[in-house]
Amino acid sequence: MIYENRKFDLKDDLRVYNQDTEFRNCEFVGVRGFEIANSSVKFFHCIFRDFTFGILDCESSNCSFEKCEFLKNGSDDSYISLLSFENANVKVKNCKFLDNASPILEAKG
Repeated sequence: MIYENRKFDLKDDLRVYNQDTEFRNCEFVGVRGFEIANSSVKFFHCIFRDFTFGILDCESSNCSFEKCEFLKNGSDDSYISLLSFENANVKVKNCKFLDNASPILEAKG
């Protein structure tokens, strides 16, 4: 599945299970983020902003971010990371992280 030039207003979680998905030139604005499991997901030139409860929880998947921007994301809870990975392969290349209030990465397993 490929999403291109779309804006996602995520008031609820977005889930990607058991599929290959690409997001190109998309903007994500939200409260809650993604849950990804057993998938391959690529984000290219995407913007993530105003998340208050993490952006991505990636488990047993391949996740890549290239030329993405992470702007003004965070939580009052300093234990919630913007990007959380468990048993996942992750690639972050040429991304910007600006004015985020929470820790950026959390890796488990």
